[in-house]
Amino acid sequence: MNNKITPVQVFMFFSQVSYSTTIGIFVRQIIKQAQFSAWIAIILGGFVGLVISYCSYLLCIRRPTLFFGQYGKDIMGKWIHYPLFTTVILANLICGALVLRYLSDFIGEIYLPGTPNWIISILFTFCSVRAVRSGAITLFRSAQGLFFFSITAIFILPIIPIKDLNFDMAVAFIHTFNMPGSWNGAMIMGSLIGEMGYIVYFYPYLVQPSNLMKSFSWATITVVFITLTDVISTILLFGPELTENLSSPTLEVIRYTRLGSFLENLDPLLLVFWIYSMFLKVSLFLYVAVSSVTHTFGLKDHKPFTYATATFMVGIALFGFQSTTDIVDIMNYGAAALLLFLDVTPTLYLMVDLFRSLFNKKDTSAHSLPDQ
Repeated sequence: MNNKITPVQVFMFFSQVSYSTTIGIFVRQIIKQAQFSAWIAIILGGFVGLVISYCSYLLCIRRPTLFFGQYGKDIMGKWIHYPLFTTVILANLICGALVLRYLSDFIGEIYLPGTPNWIISILFTFCSVRAVRSGAITLFRSAQGLFFFSITAIFILPIIPIKDLNFDMAVAFIHTFNMPGSWNGAMIMGSLIGEMGYIVYFYPYLVQPSNLMKSFSWATITVVFITLTDVISTILLFGPELTENLSSPTLEVIRYTRLGSFLENLDPLLLVFWIYSMFLKVSLFLYVAVSSVTHTFGLKDHKPFTYATATFMVGIALFGFQSTTDIVDIMNYGAAALLLFLDVTPTLYLMVDLFRSLFNKKDTSAHSLPDQ
């Protein structure tokens, strides 16, 4: 058990990974797309993400002792698998760099003004590198460290501005429906919860893998509930038009409300828990990229590739995005699509594997028929 990932650790890890960027980065995009129908988008997106994760689980149980990077070429063939997997590696590094640059810009602008961006990025990446080099089991185990503190802080967040909420606006959640916007918001939410499908890179480490979907279900419920409370309180406080123009709506909620000298310093405390969740997020993208490179070359130890891959990710973060405006544009138009591509890649392999198995059975049946 000490050398395996437990179902509880899966639940805690993916809960924090999913809601870290959801409430920290993508809340604004969801509200911008769906407006008062954001609650529909969140619930529908939770279902979409859970279905994507279930497809990844179905792929895992077909080869439970192997990692995704080890058997992918047997499904797709080498000529398709290697270019596709190279794209997956680059996409993970871009996603990790995007989160890293957003976080370093935010910290540098709000809390460390005057500090060079490259210093913040390198220090944060170094922490992720140490976690990745320690292995997947350590990474999942680290999610337990501040889980209850993080969850408690996130649950307290919607209560802070309760006296300032405009409850007269709540009727719009029932009478206003924006189905096209809800679908777009659901795709954003689904791409974030669908990251649980990354379990294909960790499945051989799991103990009691039969309980995996239970962990996924509870993680989905947790993330959906947290996001719903955060989105509803934010809209009731600022309205959808103002919220979609805020860079970090969730943190603006904390700053807007002052409840005494102690709670005036609450946003740095909550920021610690949020940064910890973002650390897990960046570490996830980096680990998947490193392990994919390792399995592509047919090696067993991922450590030799960690520093080189992390350096490449930092390079993308520092030089691939010219300004915060570029990051916002990518968040608005490309980030969800890139995440969806990564989420559904195991589903694509599953479909091909099922078709190949079906045709192989037909060929076997045809050859087994007696000659007339």
